Amino acid sequence: RRQTHVFVLVCCQARTLGSPLHLSLWSSCAAPLADMWSNKGGKSEGLLPGREALGPLALIGATIPGVILIWYANYHLDGSFVALGGELMADPVGWWGKKWPSCWDAEAWSWILGFMAWQLMLMRVVPGKPFRAHLTPAGNVPVYTANGMQCFIITLVAFVLGAQYGLFQPSRVYDKFGEILSSLNIFSLVFCFLLMLKGYYAPSSSDCGTNNNWVLDYFWGVELYPRVLGWDIKTFTNCRFGMMYWAVGILCYAAKQIEDMNYLSDSMFVCVSLQLIYIAKFFWWESGYWCSMDIQHDRAGYYLCWGC
Repeated sequence: RRQTHVFVLVCCQARTLGSPLHLSLWSSCAAPLADMWSNKGGKSEGLLPGREALGPLALIGATIPGVILIWYANYHLDGSFVALGGELMADPVGWWGKKWPSCWDAEAWSWILGFMAWQLMLMRVVPGKPFRAHLTPAGNVPVYTANGMQCFIITLVAFVLGAQYGLFQPSRVYDKFGEILSSLNIFSLVFCFLLMLKGYYAPSSSDCGTNNNWVLDYFWGVELYPRVLGWDIKTFTNCRFGMMYWAVGILCYAAKQIEDMNYLSDSMFVCVSLQLIYIAKFFWWESGYWCSMDIQHDRAGYYLCWGC
């Protein structure tokens, strides 16, 4: 490990000095690293054989049960991972069938699909200025409608009015959060598979390509800027579904505390307020996000869309 650190340090020093001799040293030092880590000019060597498939499969296999374990520990065990470990050790096989929340809960699916439809509608009908992002590697210029802040305000107002007039019960989101997570896991697996097929057979632009490995294509994505019927997929998953749910989700949890305790604690008020300020800043700056690495570099696959 020490030899590797010295090797990299020498490479960087050679590149910094800049003379022909030093640049030659830089080129000879950098070549092995380029062969190992680069994704251009041939297949990357890497450190582990078969990692292009095994790595993504391991991450997918860890993240899906991981979120359920975190939810279960917090919801049922007061956040005790020690208690969670004890339950798993006592029944390592049967626990999953007994404790895993249903992914076919009708109420959970109605909220998920309803919220998706609401955000898709706002993306389409709320006016906003056109925003032209940076030039892509394939020479395209993505164009967006900069209406994120308007949609954020409309969503919060609709949430408050809907709760006030009894159109829905916000605290139920907390009660059903396990079922929501379980359902979203199923949705994301299917959604990302469809995105992969779309990238193969009906790409939205020339900013697409395959890794010649369907597991890696599924995980990393095929298209950089996929669009369906005019809706930008990454804007929807990252911004209008993921970030927007973050805002209404914490309000639902605050509503649950009021329902259980008949008051809102100072800590809950401060926690929710600070997060709402952060989210409001995000939507105020959403056009900047469209020029970030998330959008310009990360393709629309499981890696990006599941987490959002």
